[in-house]
Amino acid sequence: MSSLKAMLDKKKKARFVGREYEVSEFMQELSMHDFEDHRIFSYYGIGGVGKTEFSKELQRRINPLSKYRFTSINFEIKKHRTMEEALIFMRQELGKKYKMPFTLFDIAYVIYLKNIDPKTVINEKSIPFIEESSIIMEIISATSGVTMISIPKIIELVYRRMDKLLNASRREMIEDFKNMDNIELFELLPYIFAEDIRAYIEKHHSHFIFFLDAYEALWEEKREHYDVDHWIRILVEAMPYSVWVITGREPLDWIQYEDEWKDRIIPIPLDNLSDTETFHLCSSLGVGDSEIQHVIYENSGGHPFSITLAIDLYKQIKDSGRKPEVSDFIDQKTPQKLVKRLLLYITNSEKQLLEYLALANTWNISLFHAVVSNFRIFMNEENHQNITQFSFIREIGENQWEMHQLMRKCLKHTQSEEKLSKGHNFLHMYYKNQLHKDLIYSDPNYASSILHEAFYHGYQLVGMKEFNKKEFIDWFSKLDEKFLNSGKNYLTLPMLETLIDDLEKSNDEIKLEYLSILIYDLAYIHMWELLNYDEAERLFKEALQLRLNYYGENHLYTAKSYYGLATLYHRQGKKDRSEELYIKSLDIRERLCGEGDNIAVALSANGLAKLYQDNGDYEKAEELYKRSLEIRLSQVNMNYEKIVLAKNNLISCYQEMGKYELATELIDEVLTIIKEHLSSQKLEWHKAQTYLAILTAKDKHFEKAISILDEVEEYYKNYYGETHIRVGDILHNKALIYALRNETILAIDFMEKAIEIKSRINGLNKAFDKRIGFKKSTIMLEYIKLKKLAYEDCKFDF
Repeated sequence: MSSLKAMLDKKKKARFVGREYEVSEFMQELSMHDFEDHRIFSYYGIGGVGKTEFSKELQRRINPLSKYRFTSINFEIKKHRTMEEALIFMRQELGKKYKMPFTLFDIAYVIYLKNIDPKTVINEKSIPFIEESSIIMEIISATSGVTMISIPKIIELVYRRMDKLLNASRREMIEDFKNMDNIELFELLPYIFAEDIRAYIEKHHSHFIFFLDAYEALWEEKREHYDVDHWIRILVEAMPYSVWVITGREPLDWIQYEDEWKDRIIPIPLDNLSDTETFHLCSSLGVGDSEIQHVIYENSGGHPFSITLAIDLYKQIKDSGRKPEVSDFIDQKTPQKLVKRLLLYITNSEKQLLEYLALANTWNISLFHAVVSNFRIFMNEENHQNITQFSFIREIGENQWEMHQLMRKCLKHTQSEEKLSKGHNFLHMYYKNQLHKDLIYSDPNYASSILHEAFYHGYQLVGMKEFNKKEFIDWFSKLDEKFLNSGKNYLTLPMLETLIDDLEKSNDEIKLEYLSILIYDLAYIHMWELLNYDEAERLFKEALQLRLNYYGENHLYTAKSYYGLATLYHRQGKKDRSEELYIKSLDIRERLCGEGDNIAVALSANGLAKLYQDNGDYEKAEELYKRSLEIRLSQVNMNYEKIVLAKNNLISCYQEMGKYELATELIDEVLTIIKEHLSSQKLEWHKAQTYLAILTAKDKHFEKAISILDEVEEYYKNYYGETHIRVGDILHNKALIYALRNETILAIDFMEKAIEIKSRINGLNKAFDKRIGFKKSTIMLEYIKLKKLAYEDCKFDF
């Protein structure tokens, strides 16, 4: 069969839905609806019953020239399961189909990206809807081109041109967006999306229909049910003038949240196809033998997935050169049996490939080549193209495919434990081998998607007892630490929570030991990256209690928990509690660590030194910093990243003590180490450059210092995002150097920007954070305004 013929047959099959009664009822309801209140059609049925194709059929019936505007989203595609990605997708689709402007949403999203997204250059990756965005394209067309404009520049141009482009009401809304912290703005995105829809309806008198498919997929790998679809209820609530068609395995149960939903939701079951519909489907796809049609219906019970598998079987038998007979279909009453029968009529290579692809969540052509190469399957890309014509395989993106979940389940069922183990092991190693430190540092978002796949297949092996759980967690923890060092540890949160959930439900010997480790790591993410101090404190205390119960007071893991809590209290400015726990941690580590295994002592000494430095007790700080550095330098296998960090801390202490020559000597050493041993670590290089700029300013080389900080600021904005605390630190330092140059106006401007960033972060935490240095910046601002600032008075951010 030619690939074109196969494709045409596949499209015919996909378009046959049956269920004419349900379709007609929907179209009648639609014609009678006044679109002044919510109307939600909840179509539900078992897996494989044809809900997706039914939804597509409803969309095909809507006249494209009518007043109706519609878009659809399928939650089987993982990317669409988050509020942000789903809204962007729907915005993009409506923009393409109807040339709809989403002025408020586009500007709000760009402001949101400006605050948190490290990809600050305008392109299709950072703003997928860029081509459909009339306001952004209008601004870009007046400048030098898409690739040359940063997101901050777009924001600046929007503010300049608001009077010309927007009415007073919308200008006021955008001013509100500008002044919000990112959590508030993120929570408003559904309402902003709805406001643009409302404005379009008001102008064009259109009606909107939203199709949401595979609703149950939202809960895949999710432990908390309420939050998963909360944003959808918000969006529906915000658009009472729209119709929603939601398909899933269960009827919507929103009444558990609010009784008002009862009168708005119409639950409609989608049962199996009737005998007439089954015969029609068979005939339309070449199965004309009425006896075979009857057997297919009797065996399938009208279940669409089973019917299409039977039709695939019919075609494979026919393509093999034999006429299909009734006996080929007798007793094939389950999808598993149909699959087993189908596999008899495809080549051995095709069978092998399908079995391995069934283990993958999705695949691309690269994975296809890797599978056929590793398992010596004699297939090429043309063979792969033929495979993708099966009814149970769907293209979900450019060069990306997935297999129907029921088919995956059936194909797994046909395989031996040994073969499943080989497949998952290969896929685990395939993704694992793509993970390296440089990738995690250069593209942490992509690296996390690779880690998710490696984790998934490794976790399957753990469940099959083919991968020791302890070794699996150790493997994950090492990679997790690299994400921590990259500043993007939050990307590993779902995997960390999966492991915690697994251990909490298990009776494994390693339960208490590893549960305390993972909960501690989770606490660190909440403290360092999510800035959720209340949750961090709860988790640190939970980990500490587990360790006290399991190890007792005098143990290195217990000392580590004291250290974590001390760090949290330090960040919150709780000096006394922080000092007490740092000292407790240091004492335990000093007593228990041997001479050759005292890195933990270096950590506690360093934390306590930072606290003393912040308190102005420089002699104590210097002594502890030196001790920490000596320990690092005494190791047989030197960790140059940590040595650089230890030297940087001592540099900052010397600078504040006025020991500038010692600080300058150390910065030269740091830059040499980075060049010789950490050439790929651009983050470490830029941190060191900050210290160099501060020391350069001491000798009144202000222009050079500012030039260095400009470069560091640009790098931090690209790496961390526009409103990260590191950017605030650089702005603080630039303000002080401009003040030393007697450029007071510029100095005030930079310091106020630094304070704005720090105040937002303080506002998120509702707790004073000593490390963020909000108070330091406000004090320095007053010095700048008084024009009484010498270098010795400057409190720089290191």
